[in-house]
Amino acid sequence: MSQVENASLPSGEGGEARDSELDEPGVTWRWLLTDEVGLEMAGPAVVFESQVAAEDWLRESFDELAADGVATVSLLNGGHAVYGPMYLTPEADGPVAEAEL
Repeated sequence: MSQVENASLPSGEGGEARDSELDEPGVTWRWLLTDEVGLEMAGPAVVFESQVAAEDWLRESFDELAADGVATVSLLNGGHAVYGPMYLTPEADGPVAEAEL
């Protein structure tokens, strides 16, 4: 089982997955993908209308992203980081270079 499948993703009150109050019309969610040294990687040009949709996509794409050399992901809402970086490999134990936003 992958680390993301085991990880708890941020949730709203009561432990329910949230479509954050930051979900506003015209604001998009996307994943920032980085390699093992923290450099941004070109990824699929996929944007989402909600945090839940972005997290679902990550779960579905996890194996492919890891195979393509993605080391960490960060979730962005518009231009703001919501959380991350989050490792895609369970054996990752070193520091992560913070991606510049």
